[in-house]
Amino acid sequence: MAEVKEKVIVFLKKVLIAFPTLYVAQQYQGDGKFKYSAKFIVTPGSVNDQKVKAGILKAATQAWGAKAATYLAEIVGQKQTYCYLSGDMKTHDGYKGNMILSANRRLADRAPLVIDQAMNPLTQASGLPYSGAVVNAKVEFWVQDNASGKGMRAGLITVQFDSHGRAFGGASEATDEGFAEVAETAEDFV
Repeated sequence: MAEVKEKVIVFLKKVLIAFPTLYVAQQYQGDGKFKYSAKFIVTPGSVNDQKVKAGILKAATQAWGAKAATYLAEIVGQKQTYCYLSGDMKTHDGYKGNMILSANRRLADRAPLVIDQAMNPLTQASGLPYSGAVVNAKVEFWVQDNASGKGMRAGLITVQFDSHGRAFGGASEATDEGFAEVAETAEDFV
């Protein structure tokens, strides 16, 4: 009987989210399989960074045993095979100086759970979370080792909206701030 590997699940707390595709699965640039996805912006040296690295190492060791370090060294930093990359490789908002964890979920596995601070389910109509929002996330690390090659992947499980952040690359947040001071005058209706 084959040994059952322990799932390598990591909880990230108060990270920024970018490019969330959480409610409707999409293809990458209109090509390939439909999937749900998100990028999580992680500060190097933070507790979250340490959790990600420990999760990756644990998944690699479970899959590859004594060869884990060798195989990881071959794929680290490779865009197509490694889920945790330097944000300096791209020029997107919030990436510079940070690490980026790419997590995906297959369409067949259904959408990830998306919840608010009170653990209530969110819908796409809520507009949450948006790129630049602060979230908590639950991800699972797994090793790809097949005819396509070796890789380290992160599966997207749950995203919890934590708080508002500065929206990346989009319009300013819609608020009613400043409107209380606007007085109606005749010229407002010309």
